[in-house]
Amino acid sequence: MNLGFMVAGCLAASLIAPAYAISLKLSPEVDLLVVDGRQVSGPILKGADSLQLNAGEHQILFQVSKHLRTDPSNDMFYHSVPMIVAFNAINVHAISISLPKLTTEQESRDFNQKMNFRLIDENGSPVSYQQDTLSAVAPQNLEAAMSQYNLAGKTASVPAFALTKKSSGPLNTSNNSSAQPEKTDKSPVKLPFSLWAMLHQNPQVDSLKKWFTAQ
Repeated sequence: MNLGFMVAGCLAASLIAPAYAISLKLSPEVDLLVVDGRQVSGPILKGADSLQLNAGEHQILFQVSKHLRTDPSNDMFYHSVPMIVAFNAINVHAISISLPKLTTEQESRDFNQKMNFRLIDENGSPVSYQQDTLSAVAPQNLEAAMSQYNLAGKTASVPAFALTKKSSGPLNTSNNSSAQPEKTDKSPVKLPFSLWAMLHQNPQVDSLKKWFTAQ
């Protein structure tokens, strides 16, 4: 066997190995709407406390939903504006969305204006990210709206996650065999990503391609 192919195979294997090494921690107040351009359906996340992603670049659209106690006799259900966050998950094992205190109507209004959440790793250290908001859009059009956003060159745009009609469609139990509609064991959920997407998002892939071309 050609030594070049053997080395290339080993390098490719090392790139693929950490494919599902990042755990995105979920909280009851955070509703994931779109992950890497794909709409997330409710059954995938039912009973799960984390979402497993491959190391590399990611983008999520989420909304904060929470009961607020405006006074002793009145409850208010708060929905934030849809928020976009793009980040590069490198050299971390877990990422969480840390929210500020949200107990009053005024705090919810402040949050809509400031979007003062944070991304933190498993040690509580900040993770770098870009953030933005998505204009009001019907739930059934979230994928199309995110594709348009990602092609518009905005603050948190990631063109690689702009989906074609062929690749569009929500992540649900009909096209994801690892998702269970009635999960109650709080186990992590794995989302399907292609081999090419894993390699494309890995910062070492350019070096591998240059080395292989030179052989």
